[in-house]
Amino acid sequence: TVKMVMVAEPRARALDLAAISPALTTTRTAAGKSYVPPADFAVATAISTAKAIADPRSLKKLKVIIDGIPNDKLILSDARQQESRLTLHPAPPYEVSVEVKAEQWAAAGAPDLPLQDVTLAPYLKPAAYLPVDDPNIRKTAAQVRGGEKNSYRIALSLRDWVHNAMTPDPTIGVPRSAADIFQRRRGVCRDYATLYTALARAAGIPTRLCSGIVYGDFQGKAGFYYHAWAESWVGKWVAVDPTLFDPSHPVNYVDATHIKFAQGDVTQMFQMVSIVGRLQITVE
Repeated sequence: TVKMVMVAEPRARALDLAAISPALTTTRTAAGKSYVPPADFAVATAISTAKAIADPRSLKKLKVIIDGIPNDKLILSDARQQESRLTLHPAPPYEVSVEVKAEQWAAAGAPDLPLQDVTLAPYLKPAAYLPVDDPNIRKTAAQVRGGEKNSYRIALSLRDWVHNAMTPDPTIGVPRSAADIFQRRRGVCRDYATLYTALARAAGIPTRLCSGIVYGDFQGKAGFYYHAWAESWVGKWVAVDPTLFDPSHPVNYVDATHIKFAQGDVTQMFQMVSIVGRLQITVE
């Protein structure tokens, strides 16, 4: 049994390898070279592809082959994303074909709140890291919603609020509750998605978290990066990404490079850990 403990440290100390572990600064490799700290985790775990994707945020259709999926529970299909196994071997790792079609949102046809479908009730309740009943969460959700009843328009307003209220901060590496994120509005995609999900549920919109990959270019390296976003029920499940939302974009949809491996609450997002460093992707 291995026990891991995470301790908050001031930024200066966290980046001081000599203070954390003097051995790291003196360790030599077989070739006699000094230890070199690993690259940024996001960049180090990015999945390169032989074929580049131009303007990924505008992409409406994508087909890829993904090899190395270790668990069939990570193979998800729905109206937006269709996956099918390509290997006949019954044991993992699996190879799958994935087709994603991004659809533009529309207010027309979106139901007004409150919703009457009891099957959606689990996506309105508090859950781990999602304190929907927190006073700040409920108050902000009500303020952003205002007198609007259309679920589509409310979801857009909440997405915009989170995107504008949050500040990107890659130094935050531990999961936090939506209440904590609200108090310190900085973080990574997981924090954006967690805060949005709690606010949306508090506003009466069934919402679930999603984790997967998305294509982008970070620090000069293009490829698929591990990412988190959300899906809200506005007459159907639609993808909502408060992190990569671009208010200047001429259309309103989450692009087709968002490929989902897990959905539900924050704890289910941890399933993604099993695929880090294992996937190979071919863009068709």
